[in-house]
Amino acid sequence: VAAAQIGQSEILNGRLATPGLFDAHAHTFMTGFSLLEVDVTAPGVASIADIRERIAARARQTAAGDWIVGQGYDQASLDEQRHPNRHDLDAAAPDHPVAIWRSCHHIMAVNSKALQLAGIDRNTPDPDGGTIDRDEHGEPTGVLRESATGLIQAVQPEPSQRQIEEAILAGGREFVRHGVVAVGEAGIRTNTELRAYQTVWRDGTLPVR
Repeated sequence: VAAAQIGQSEILNGRLATPGLFDAHAHTFMTGFSLLEVDVTAPGVASIADIRERIAARARQTAAGDWIVGQGYDQASLDEQRHPNRHDLDAAAPDHPVAIWRSCHHIMAVNSKALQLAGIDRNTPDPDGGTIDRDEHGEPTGVLRESATGLIQAVQPEPSQRQIEEAILAGGREFVRHGVVAVGEAGIRTNTELRAYQTVWRDGTLPVR
């Protein structure tokens, strides 16, 4: 036993080995898509000005009218200690609909063009289970909570099955990179998403169990 332990120590060279992890509530293809979207997470982003800068940089590389999506801001980590609003995002990308997710994925901040595409204005009622934040004049601020985010998602283009497959593979590889070898997918909503999983499983390319 002692000899075996010595041998293992030499093989690992002082590094730690643990069993692969199983995440029972994961969003694999959403993780994959997020890798292609604008990263607005801390500590790389410390202020709303930083968020504007990253959105503006993506806008310069994106055709006018195409969606710009960001992931991972947290108002508690920003210098301003508030959510970005439509005016902040309008200044960064006036010619693109913009939507950025808070890290919890229960809150979204969008610009005026996104609100217009979704038909959200001062007369839009809060949907069941959601809230449209409004300013002192009753106008939407651009911050949407819970089911209200679905009003924006409903007008965003649906990804193709092939795009979902590529996102599953990218997300799966990211999980494996962090030691997660098995997941429970918590975000399948459509037949296309389910077929994408079935396809990469049949192909033998699914990186995680």
